[in-house]
Amino acid sequence: MQGINLVLLMGNLTRDPELRYTNNGMAYCKMGVAVSRSFTNKDGEKKEEVYFANIIVWGRQGENCATYLKKGAPVFVQGRLSQRNYETPEGEKRTVHEIVALNVQFLPRPGSAGAGTGTGPNQRDEVPAPPLPDETIDEPIPGADGMDDDIPF
Repeated sequence: MQGINLVLLMGNLTRDPELRYTNNGMAYCKMGVAVSRSFTNKDGEKKEEVYFANIIVWGRQGENCATYLKKGAPVFVQGRLSQRNYETPEGEKRTVHEIVALNVQFLPRPGSAGAGTGTGPNQRDEVPAPPLPDETIDEPIPGADGMDDDIPF
């Protein structure tokens, strides 16, 4: 049976992203994300668990993450679970589980109107949208009068 390897995480960065390059020049970004879960235990007490995940983002998207994200930034990560094995200089074998990101969405900080707006220390200024024109165009939209008899239902 074919399996599904899909991970969806929404949380905050635990450290500034770290951009690196492979020997053949491929960019990759390493970052950590904290994801919390709130629940009520059997005694009725509210509890919160925090999970920490290591994220790897390859290519141009990794370069963008390193450029625009900072510690504490909220992100939504879509990716796959990956496992690496390596050996320490002392000869100990280690296994690392990490998320290889396929898509990283930059999210707005709570209380801000949109991504990158606000006055926090780690937030970037967003280019303002161009002003709307003063004149309005009142052209009829075809079929908007509700009298379109070509609709089969």
